[in-house]
Amino acid sequence: MQQIGFPASPGAGDLDVRWIHGSESAKHNTDPDIQVHRYDEHTYVLRQNKAINYEAPFMFLMFGNTRALLLDTGATASPAYFPLRRTVDEIVDRWLADHPREDYGLVVAHTHGHGDHIAGDGQFRDRPHTVIVDPAPERVREFFGLGDDLDVLGSVDLGGRVLDAVASPGHHKAAVTFYDRATGLLLTGDTVYPGRLYVADWPAFSADHRPPGEVRRGPPPHPRARLPHRDDHHAGRGLPDPHHLSARRAAAPDDGGAPAADPRRGGGDRRTARRARLSRVHRLRVALRSRNAAACGSARRRTAWARR
Repeated sequence: MQQIGFPASPGAGDLDVRWIHGSESAKHNTDPDIQVHRYDEHTYVLRQNKAINYEAPFMFLMFGNTRALLLDTGATASPAYFPLRRTVDEIVDRWLADHPREDYGLVVAHTHGHGDHIAGDGQFRDRPHTVIVDPAPERVREFFGLGDDLDVLGSVDLGGRVLDAVASPGHHKAAVTFYDRATGLLLTGDTVYPGRLYVADWPAFSADHRPPGEVRRGPPPHPRARLPHRDDHHAGRGLPDPHHLSARRAAAPDDGGAPAADPRRGGGDRRTARRARLSRVHRLRVALRSRNAAACGSARRRTAWARR
């Protein structure tokens, strides 16, 4: 078996790609079920089709000398609608054709344990030479060597290619951020991305975002965290988003740690509450203009829920 020499310092990969982003009609969507992009010879980025699930999560497949790592398994369990196992096996087979080795392994792990990142785990249950990391916090910390001290770095070695791991439980108790030394990619899952962030534990979330070298635990830099209004990304459902856990104001000397006011219930920041009302009104108007009774009823139900 010829050993692959992974670079000691990060090398540049290819991010010249247009990601699939859905279509007006899911019925007429022509995008692949899973978009596959080759970042470099040993790294692939996958994205789920929005017509299959609106979350459209990204997944990462990274190859080392002795095993590969698949980070996250998407938002859909059914291989008929979301053929993740088949797609991964095809990529692995092509890679092994260029880099032959016996009994090559696969580790299936997750950036965190929310349903849109672990739904496809079952497709890999019977796959040979495969380890699926249980998304429970204690199992995740045990596998990556994180332990109970969240300031201690863990790692996973793929055979000459090491990814550093650090617990980042602000978004989810089992969340882990990975740094790939070979590419310089920082894989944060839902802890950091250019969009609306969901916070389960505000002090932990604040610590997750502190620069390296600082103590990662401690009081948050802001005295309060308010629950933002629901945006159009989650407007298609009449129930609260499962990620959207109630944020509480962190304890502060002047207020004794009272709960933050929820703008959907008439308190809190007036501008946030106004945006929430306008968002609901806009959705209702769109439904009325479309003369779609089902959509109109759904919009009314969401408005009623938000007033309770």
